[in-house]
Parts: sequence; structure tokens; C-alpha cells
Amino acid sequence: MLVTSLLLCTVVLLLGMGFLGSRVGQYNSTLQSSLAARARWVARAGLEDARAKLSRDIHFPPYANQKQTLYSYSEDLYDLSTPKQFVGTYDVQLDSSQDIPNVRVLTILARGQVSKQPGGPALACHSYRVCIDVTPSSYDQVRYFPLLRFDDLGAL
Repeated sequence: MLVTSLLLCTVVLLLGMGFLGSRVGQYNSTLQSSLAARARWVARAGLEDARAKLSRDIHFPPYANQKQTLYSYSEDLYDLSTPKQFVGTYDVQLDSSQDIPNVRVLTILARGQVSKQPGGPALACHSYRVCIDVTPSSYDQVRYFPLLRFDDLGAL
């Protein structure tokens, strides 16, 4: 009877360990999915930051001369909790080289990265590319930029 109960306990133990071992993959995929979603939102925050700067500052982006068509910047993103916690970093690149006749086109490339600390290795990243019309118009009291194209570049 004792030998049978020990064998039964061993079988149950092996089944339990196998079940827990299979759950590790599910936990890791859930964590990676959460990090990927956070990276998408950090990239969207970069797009919104560039749009807000465009609408508030008439001299944004600050080009040094007329031949300069690229401007880029990077900012760390923190949540609103107390104490504030680091969420990720977004890199924004503005490209004005794609102008077409009578339309000024600005291409914004935003890349969001999620890491544990500023400057740390990226755990997940996501990129978006947006083309907007920044042609000056005399009737706009509020600067509104029509969306010409929106590309989800994925985890590049």
C-alpha cells in the first residue's frame, strides 16, 4: 500500500511539473504581448507629441538652413503615477523632402521602445510612419494638418 501511494504521488508530481512547465511559455507570451502593446502606445505618443509641437510652434521643426530636410529628436516617457515610473522612449524623425507641387508634405516616423530604464536595452519596439499636409493656409485659425497616409511599420 505504501509503495502504491508513493508511485501515485510520483505520478501526480510529474504531471504537476509538466503542467507548470507548459505554463511558462504562456506567461512569457502574455508578457511579450503586453510589452508590444506598450511599445505601440509609446510610438503613438511620439506621433502626438510631434503633432502638438507642429500645431503650437510655427517654427517647428527648427531647420538650420533651407537645404536641411531631416529633423529628429528623442524623449523619455513617464506615467502620471506618484512616484512617476519610466514607460519607454520614443524617437521621432520629421522629413520634409517629399514635397509635391502646391502641397508641403511632412513625413513623421515615430519609433517607440519599451525598456526597464532610460537608455536600457529595448524589450519591445514599434514604429509608425505618417504623412501629413503642412501647406500654410490663410484661413486656418487653428493649425490643422490633414492626414495623407498612415503606415503601421510594426516591430522594426
